[in-house]
Amino acid sequence: MSIYLDHAATSPPTKNVLDYYRDVLSQFAYNPSSMHGAGKKARALIDESLDSIASCFGATPEQVIVTSGGTEAINMALKGYVTPRRFTPHLLISAGEHKAVTAVANLLKADGVKVTIIPLDRHGCPDISKVEQTKGLPPTMISVIGVSNETGAATDIESIVAWRNEHVPHAVIHVDAVQAAGKQAIDFSGSDVDFLSLSAHKWGAPMGLGFLVAKKHTLLTPLISGAGQQGGLRSGSENAPLIAATALALTAAIDSLDKNKETAGRLKETLVDVLTEKNVPFDLVSPDSALPHIVAISFPLMGETLVRVLSDQGIYIGRGAACSGGKQSENMALSALGIASDQSRRTVRISFGPENNEAEIEALATAIEAAVRQYGTV
Repeated sequence: MSIYLDHAATSPPTKNVLDYYRDVLSQFAYNPSSMHGAGKKARALIDESLDSIASCFGATPEQVIVTSGGTEAINMALKGYVTPRRFTPHLLISAGEHKAVTAVANLLKADGVKVTIIPLDRHGCPDISKVEQTKGLPPTMISVIGVSNETGAATDIESIVAWRNEHVPHAVIHVDAVQAAGKQAIDFSGSDVDFLSLSAHKWGAPMGLGFLVAKKHTLLTPLISGAGQQGGLRSGSENAPLIAATALALTAAIDSLDKNKETAGRLKETLVDVLTEKNVPFDLVSPDSALPHIVAISFPLMGETLVRVLSDQGIYIGRGAACSGGKQSENMALSALGIASDQSRRTVRISFGPENNEAEIEALATAIEAAVRQYGTV
């Protein structure tokens, strides 16, 4: 029996979602662009599903662009945004962004786009008040992570919007909401945010789908050209069964927001209490204000070692962001928090899902205790 505690990397679909996916896959596996009855049937399922997905985020279906995942959505926003001619492109990103954002920022920088880093405050959130104003080259886009994939720290989006409105009202705001979606309420229409990037497998849908929610599609130029699906913004045949299964998983997550947050908070508290009772040395890296489903925590042994030892026992936790192709390098988000490289290397990420329970957390703590005793430095 395995214990899966790496939901920030991906949250596996429930049996209910998988059964539904299998059912619609057998009935709606048609090209929604086809003019015959079967194609129209697939198109109707997509329209119904997108209406449900949009409503979960306070958006309209017309604002939702289907992508292959969060990474493509982020690329579409950052690369595809058309800066007004009277301005020179200038991108602000925080020091705690996911690699999908920093990699695009580095490419834009290499092409001559000015990129400015927003420092993090002591809670691990972007502190945009620390950004110095440059009158000659004002920011044209601000991109911030909604919830840190490393620590669970939640960005105060309203403060970002207020700063934009006061200093650079022409600038657009993109929020990487990959870790926030399905974990906290999101009201896109009432947020004054221009772009929202989402990844379906983070809320329990099958992998392979994401969304860019955009206030105005006229602000974008397509990254992928083809037959002109989705108003020409993202060509390629849409996957009706996958979109439908995603809508079902999202609705379940939204309906259980409060319950799941309470469960995650209880599991985090159990983890801390049991480790303390067992006298296991640890340091919580996640701030107290972080969303409880992500816990960054360091122990007196290398994080990579702990992950491997636990994995051998069927207990799966994360070393950090799981999107680096297996590469382990300096964790820039933790470094921006002032975490020393030694502690960063000893930090792991434990992330809870709605089906985890206290017994699993107690088993995790027991396994960590044994690993620290055998491989630790104290």
